[in-house]
Amino acid sequence: MGISIGVSSDGTNWILVIFSSPRQLATSEAKLAIFSSSGTLVFPPKAFSLLNYSTDRAAFFSTGNGTSVLVGDRLLISTASFPVGDQVQITGLTRILFTGTLR
Repeated sequence: MGISIGVSSDGTNWILVIFSSPRQLATSEAKLAIFSSSGTLVFPPKAFSLLNYSTDRAAFFSTGNGTSVLVGDRLLISTASFPVGDQVQITGLTRILFTGTLR
């Protein structure tokens, strides 16, 4: 899985844009986890389809029907809750698909 990481123009969110994705990866199977810069799990794995910005400070936005992860889909993650240096991990079923640092 290929993902670019940037910051929103107002600085309030990390924007993760998916530019490549495994075929037929369901949003219920793709999970986001976040680790602190020291390696402590600060956001346990949660399916993209269940992310709610008001409670999780992270959300998934689909360019399609919302059931499959597609190129162009986005994750928004609060910069206030998850600062520079935190590690994002995305898994699908049984394997790690992406790991990256918020910066």
